Amino acid sequence: MVDEENNLIFIGVVGNAKGLKGNVKINYFSKDLEKFKSYEYFYLGEKKEKHKVQKHFISGESFSLKFFDINSREEAEVLKNRDVFIDSNQLNKLDGENWYHSDLIGLSVETPKGDLIGEIEAIYNFGAGDVIEIKLISGKIEMIPFTKDFVKDVKINSKLIIREMD
Repeated sequence: MVDEENNLIFIGVVGNAKGLKGNVKINYFSKDLEKFKSYEYFYLGEKKEKHKVQKHFISGESFSLKFFDINSREEAEVLKNRDVFIDSNQLNKLDGENWYHSDLIGLSVETPKGDLIGEIEAIYNFGAGDVIEIKLISGKIEMIPFTKDFVKDVKINSKLIIREMD
């Protein structure tokens, strides 16, 4: 999910409070431990309140944080189940044939002949690779794998070209 108005990207959800000093567990939607440790601040909840990180804790696949402005278990418990966002400028620049999902959502989808068929509504990954949800001009939803067999070209900030559809 992308909050285009604020340029924020949804990356997780606050879990349980951890300990007595205000630490919170983060259900982080990536496995990139190094990237998680590089974030200096997060935006939480509907109001997208900015919280600066005092310390990152990583134990196995568990992530937790200590924010400067959260100093007790009670304050940490208030944050539970709030969505966690990062500012898109905190992301690394990608090169080659790599894109962030947020860069693709909203792109026009065309056939190789240039016929507009719809727009990318969402991208999912259920474990076997990315799947693109396309809202067709007719209003119907079509889902296709994000593979070379189906996606012929990506023109970032412009369009996605797919193979001819039946």
